[in-house]
Amino acid sequence: MGVYMGYSYLSLTQNGKYAKATVIRNDSSYSSDNGTSYKAVLRFTDQYGKTWEVKDNISYGNSPSFSIGTKIGVYYDPKDPNEFVIDDFWHNMGVATAFTAFGFVFIGFILLGSYFNKKGKNNSNLSLSSSKNNFYNEMYRAVFEYKMPNGDRNQIVSDVSSNSLLNKIPGTRITLLMSQKNPKNVKRPSRFMIIFGLIFLTPGIFIMNMALTRFEFNIFTILMVLAGVGFLSYKIWSFISKISVKEFKKGLSDFRKEGLEVASSYSRGGKGERVLDNSEIMARVKVQARNSMIASYVMFVMVLALAGGAYFTGLNMLNITRNGISTSGKVVDLKSRYSSSSGGSGGGYTYYAVVNYTDNNGRSIRFEDNVGSSNPTYKRGDKVQILYLPDNTQGAIIDRGLMNWGLSGGLAIGSLLLLLMAFQSMAVARRYGRARYRALM
Repeated sequence: MGVYMGYSYLSLTQNGKYAKATVIRNDSSYSSDNGTSYKAVLRFTDQYGKTWEVKDNISYGNSPSFSIGTKIGVYYDPKDPNEFVIDDFWHNMGVATAFTAFGFVFIGFILLGSYFNKKGKNNSNLSLSSSKNNFYNEMYRAVFEYKMPNGDRNQIVSDVSSNSLLNKIPGTRITLLMSQKNPKNVKRPSRFMIIFGLIFLTPGIFIMNMALTRFEFNIFTILMVLAGVGFLSYKIWSFISKISVKEFKKGLSDFRKEGLEVASSYSRGGKGERVLDNSEIMARVKVQARNSMIASYVMFVMVLALAGGAYFTGLNMLNITRNGISTSGKVVDLKSRYSSSSGGSGGGYTYYAVVNYTDNNGRSIRFEDNVGSSNPTYKRGDKVQILYLPDNTQGAIIDRGLMNWGLSGGLAIGSLLLLLMAFQSMAVARRYGRARYRALM
């Protein structure tokens, strides 16, 4: 599809006729998957003096791509002027390029999946020492050896397991966090857990902000809180009532003496676990170094996609905040849309506020907010602040302050964190993928 779109555009620019056109309106359409999208309708006069009204084949979400009254060139087929393209390279080739690029990416995923699937079938006899095995179903936990404050050496198995062996190479010196009160409790610090937490932090802040700013305190919320407290109290009492008084007093006494232990670790010898020998470790390191390099390439492609999304959404928001007009509006209605892909396997509804405001020309404008939620964020009669561009009054947004940048900021942070993970994955792959390093190990 991407190649076809690009070929059609370039063919018309080379062989078609050129004419000046005017955008006369923007037709909108809605789908449960993509929301509201807009296509520009243009009027132009062909070489024979006949006037044509044509609709662009490329649609854009959130707001129209061209304002009404915009003058722009078009290339059209003299035999059928309904076949035309707008004289804007990236308007046409941006979508074509994205489709083509992601098409090749998906083809690459299919080929990789087919390749690894064939290797898995060809190695159905899972020899633990075979370097041809992909070892996808294995999980690994490191065994740490360290010196305690009294001088004794202790070994303990990590409480965190993963399918990666590259950060658990025996002989690697690492830093451990040790409990001061119980030196046998240790934990290995992890940067990936911080990155993982930050990925969830951005949407979490957005959801919390919406919850706090739109929270209604009434008798129903009080009853809900009391019901939650009652249920939690019941579960705690059910647990405590099963413990004898003697054991409970001993546990309470130990807690007062030692406090709450943050560090923890499993004991050795879990079910199905065994210690790997050197040849088994080397076979896994070779395979995982290759897979880590492939993963880094995939993450780089995802970084480009996220960064592109952050750039375009941020550019649009920057335009409306710099050049837009701020005014007050009123929520006059709520629209609900059903989507089979939301609300779990059974689907669910998403609610959007319909807002009315008066623009700088005194016209009454009604628009639908482009941010929806599974529970109505606003109710009829709510006063809201509006931002709109003078030449695109239908593309107005509800001014949410800093949270206007939630989408572009989230995409930017996501791309940055993913970029760090990609570099980390590539560095690990380059280090352990070298035969010289494996020989040194």
